[in-house]
Amino acid sequence: MHTLTAGRRLALILALGVGCHSTRAVTPTATVGERTLAAMRAAYANSWYHTLTFRQRTTIYPPSGEPRIEQWYESLAQFDGRTVLRIDRGSPREGNGILYTADSMWVIRNGTLAAQRASGNEFLPLIEGVYVQPVAQTAAELRREGFDLTKGYERSWNGMRVAVIGATTAADSTAAQFWVDRDRNLLVRMVIALTPTQTFDVRLERYERAGGAWLATHVELFSGGRPAQMEDYSDWHVDPPLSAALFDVNHWTSAPHWAEKGT
Repeated sequence: MHTLTAGRRLALILALGVGCHSTRAVTPTATVGERTLAAMRAAYANSWYHTLTFRQRTTIYPPSGEPRIEQWYESLAQFDGRTVLRIDRGSPREGNGILYTADSMWVIRNGTLAAQRASGNEFLPLIEGVYVQPVAQTAAELRREGFDLTKGYERSWNGMRVAVIGATTAADSTAAQFWVDRDRNLLVRMVIALTPTQTFDVRLERYERAGGAWLATHVELFSGGRPAQMEDYSDWHVDPPLSAALFDVNHWTSAPHWAEKGT
């Protein structure tokens, strides 16, 4: 787990959005979590996108005061066997945003690197990595974030049959866990443990077809049972050509950006 405080960790998580084609065989002794990841991998092994762009309308609910709305631009890609996510908060030309991998993050302000931390985006292994990289790699990324892949059970939720990985009963609501729609093999919920008693609850909804894969176009984030952030995606493009420079913090404002075309 990260050594960040709960408050700092929550602040970093709020900046969300949202390879190799071979996969290692899962042995009969694999954990329930590894078997679930293997099913997800197999379902879209040859059809999941490797790059993705979309616009995001972000509604942020502060602990006090009125909600505020921001326009974000998100770019997702697989480079050198790892998933990278670029988030531009506001117009890309303003140079403000965050670059994520599964285990690291870089904060950019006014086009300049302002901070770098060994704290990644917990969602990347399950919304992208699991479908395009070896199961063992995804499992390792999730274990590093505190998900116990030896624990799991099945239940019904919102009309879906879901596998819950990281807990053994519905009574365990504070353990780090992720919920997967069994029929479509898609992440529909994730509970991130900030402290032994405080969680961050994320729901992924309104899945739309995106090429041969899917994209959750509405995401709701809750902290302490109250709304923290709501995201609505639009204008998504599957497998567009994206340059490595777009994901290089040293070229944050100089690399051509898809959102600036025609403006």
